[in-house]
Amino acid sequence: MFKLMPIDEKTLKLILQWRNEKRIREYMINDAMITWQEHLNWFENLKTRNDREIFVFLVNHRPVGIVSFIDIDRIHHHCHWGFYIGEEHVPKGCGTMMAYYALSYAFEEYKIHKINSEVIDFNFKSINYHKSLGFEQNGKMLDELFRDGKYVDLILFTLFKEKWDQVKKNIYRKGLAKIGIDKYENTK
Repeated sequence: MFKLMPIDEKTLKLILQWRNEKRIREYMINDAMITWQEHLNWFENLKTRNDREIFVFLVNHRPVGIVSFIDIDRIHHHCHWGFYIGEEHVPKGCGTMMAYYALSYAFEEYKIHKINSEVIDFNFKSINYHKSLGFEQNGKMLDELFRDGKYVDLILFTLFKEKWDQVKKNIYRKGLAKIGIDKYENTK
């Protein structure tokens, strides 16, 4: 069973643990270690905002990843998304299923026309992941971040609703096939 669940107090410690792991942090735009107090402040601030939502992705009731939608613009119908699989040992295909549920939610619930994303240029796995979901590269921010004594670029991606409507069924089937399931009942 797959499900998106809004983050809550019960999942905060796990999310902070994931976020501070080197394998996740090194691909974040802000790669600094986050303190517990900073994390709590972020969570409290999140409660007051209507332009962002953060979800935990559950597989068989087990939290395995995070999806965020920020800068949700209900007038111009766009937002940014971010994500990561926090658990190291999850069935292959969970990332694809997480994207399927998250992107479907955003397009349906927010009535979004496009979803934007930024990926650090050395994160080849995420670049390929975005392309496999139908995102198209629409730009590059040169020398945007300073990491390990050198500047790195951010790759800009966009997914339009029309494109998502064309590819979402194949994304769903691909995710199930990777997990090893032939048929799955949708349980949002």
